[in-house]
Amino acid sequence: MKKIVLFSLLAISIISFANEKNAEHVMDEFREKIAKREEAKLREEQERLKREEEVRKEKELLEAKQKEADEREAMKLLKEKRRQIIDEPLEEKYIRGTDKANSYEKALVTAESRMSFKEVKNNEDPVVKKYRTNISKKYNDTNEEIQKNLAEKDKIEGQLKALDELEAKVKNW
Repeated sequence: MKKIVLFSLLAISIISFANEKNAEHVMDEFREKIAKREEAKLREEQERLKREEEVRKEKELLEAKQKEADEREAMKLLKEKRRQIIDEPLEEKYIRGTDKANSYEKALVTAESRMSFKEVKNNEDPVVKKYRTNISKKYNDTNEEIQKNLAEKDKIEGQLKALDELEAKVKNW
């Protein structure tokens, strides 16, 4: 009887040991699967973030290109409008009116504005001219002050050099 009990205890311990090893193996497999899933999720998240960043950059680039195109179009329209204002014959512009006297008055007003526009274009604006004169004067004043300071610096450096030589002579005497 003792042998049967010992044999059954041995069998139970072997089976429990095998089950324990099997459980460890299963747990290791679960850990590996979980780690792989987490890595896959992390990769997917990184790829999604990368795609979102690329989409955002493309959107910004398209917006910048659209803004640049809009600015170019606006400049073209401004140039065309200026050309129309300056170059379009007044007769063609105002002769279409039913009241000829009113049309001629409008043509005269437009002609005066064109003349003043060309005059300002040919001659500098007095405010701008005054501003440039002030800037030029300030530059010249500052330049003169710098030249005076440099001359004074050279003079002081010469005096310091003479003092150093005199001090060396006194020490050696």
